[in-house]
Amino acid sequence: MAIKQLGYYRTPTVYKDRVVFVSESDLWEVPTKGGRAVRITSQLGGIGFPHFSPDGKWIAFLSTDDGAPEIYRMPSEGGEAERLTFMGSMCHVVGWDKKNIIFASVAGQAFLGIFELYSIRNRWTGNVHLFRIESFWRNIL
Repeated sequence: MAIKQLGYYRTPTVYKDRVVFVSESDLWEVPTKGGRAVRITSQLGGIGFPHFSPDGKWIAFLSTDDGAPEIYRMPSEGGEAERLTFMGSMCHVVGWDKKNIIFASVAGQAFLGIFELYSIRNRWTGNVHLFRIESFWRNIL
């Protein structure tokens, strides 16, 4: 018997008993044991690459609300999304270290396949500081 898929679900992130995923260009949450998914964003642009913070209080994600893909974060319990970057080029969330968002971007690169890793630090003091971590080539195959 074939299972009927009722939608498309992408890039899930899990924290304890919660799963957040992308569908219909928004973030949705569902318990790990199943149940009804609840939409937790209502963005104008596309959304991707959500990641829970290590303590589960925040979700970092990519959004194209203002045009180019940029990094946003929001409280995991719901609330307004806050734009953190203004790179103006392709980027995506890679994850978190203990308290900082790690993301990759092609900003300032001559070729789209060259990403640099950045860390967003000190966001909670009111200042965003981007620290370049490493350059790497993306597999284009």
